[in-house]
Amino acid sequence: MLNSSKALSHPSGQTTSRPAARPWPLWIVVALFVFLALMALPVGWMMLRSPHGAILGMPVAWIERTPFGSWLIPGLFLFSLIGLGSVCAIYGLLLRPTWAWPQRLNPLPALRWTWTFATGMGLACMVWITVQVISLRMYFWMQPLIFGIGLAIVVLMALPDVRKSFAVERPALDETRVSRV
Repeated sequence: MLNSSKALSHPSGQTTSRPAARPWPLWIVVALFVFLALMALPVGWMMLRSPHGAILGMPVAWIERTPFGSWLIPGLFLFSLIGLGSVCAIYGLLLRPTWAWPQRLNPLPALRWTWTFATGMGLACMVWITVQVISLRMYFWMQPLIFGIGLAIVVLMALPDVRKSFAVERPALDETRVSRV
């Protein structure tokens, strides 16, 4: 069972749940995803609206050197995967939904799917920038910044306290079954 809450008992005998405390590096990761979403969504949208780069003032010659031919595919990737992916990561990190279907797809079943998704998003940022530098053969000041954000996300998510906070809680063995053996 995936449960990110701790049970609280009230004098009335009722039990409620309170979200488990999150380690401080996780708040930095959330802030980094907020920054990525705020950058990727509008820029990706502008690339989709103007595939030849007119809205952003990007010369067509830049994209002609790539396999894409226009800013449409990079804009789609930037908007959907980096922008919307960052929004999904924020949602998952803050609310920790216990959906079964993404957990079944998770290649790391000992960790919640939200950990795997957020870490994968950090890797996606690094791949995105690497492909951009190789394809465009141009350097922009934001490239090392975005690559660094992706790297920071991966490193912070790998910290022991963060990993521990995303461990899947396994139900305790039933003591009656254990005592029969």
